[in-house]
Amino acid sequence: MHYKSVKAVSDILFWIAVILGGYAVIRTGITYIKTPPGVCPISSYRHYVVYAILFSIASLLLTWVNNKRMRKKDRE
Repeated sequence: MHYKSVKAVSDILFWIAVILGGYAVIRTGITYIKTPPGVCPISSYRHYVVYAILFSIASLLLTWVNNKRMRKKDRE
């Protein structure tokens, strides 16, 4: 893949992670306010948190690989 297209995919994955993570935090906060004491509100939105973490790791890996490829190309 071309360097710019890898960067675009990495940016898209990053923003998906930000949106999912933000949604999970907001929904967890709203649920926390509405639930009685002793109830764990994060368990309802755990899958959003996991997906946000996975998308952010994928974005980080793509950025790292792309930078490594660019440095290798600059050396040649």
